[in-house]
Amino acid sequence: MSNDVVVATYLIESFYPLQDAAQILAGEQSSGTFVAVPGETRELRERHAARVIAVDELPPRPEPSLPGAARPTEHRGAAVNVGHVRIAFPVDNFGPSLPGLIPAVLGNLFELRELAGVRLLDLDLPEVFARRYPGPQFGVAGTRRLLDAPSGALSVPSSSQVWGSALSSCAQSCGNSSIAVSILSRTTSLWPIHPTRRCPTALQP
Repeated sequence: MSNDVVVATYLIESFYPLQDAAQILAGEQSSGTFVAVPGETRELRERHAARVIAVDELPPRPEPSLPGAARPTEHRGAAVNVGHVRIAFPVDNFGPSLPGLIPAVLGNLFELRELAGVRLLDLDLPEVFARRYPGPQFGVAGTRRLLDAPSGALSVPSSSQVWGSALSSCAQSCGNSSIAVSILSRTTSLWPIHPTRRCPTALQP
């Protein structure tokens, strides 16, 4: 069990008080449930709950961005509240995984009737993500150097039929386009990169 958290910053709108709306958002995206789940304990919920750490109110708006937002009875006809909220999500909920992170911070947000508008503005990631995802192997400068293409556009259209195909058949299907090779889950995938240059040896498996 780690203490690492991902801090997400949202712009939200709500007819409810912003603190209440932020708490609903945090619960929906972590340990909140509509009914009690067998085996669920208070300790478990608290350990995995996302926490609202800041609410900064902005000037209200006369109309919401999303239709169908719920309105408390006492707020009928009132302007919609607007603000920035920061919510801390325990990394243990999804691990240092980008595919796990995205549904955790976005997920079902746009279905919450307590929100009249929501936008994810920023993510603060802990060091564990940097260790898991150290960055591209070559980067833009390295790719241009390897392809001997110091300027101009580098197009990378996907060719889905080449997944798992041999290099020779992929090269034939790509015609005269040059190819870059990446190994993904032990599968060779080829992508057209530059119309006049072929894949350098350094990029081949």
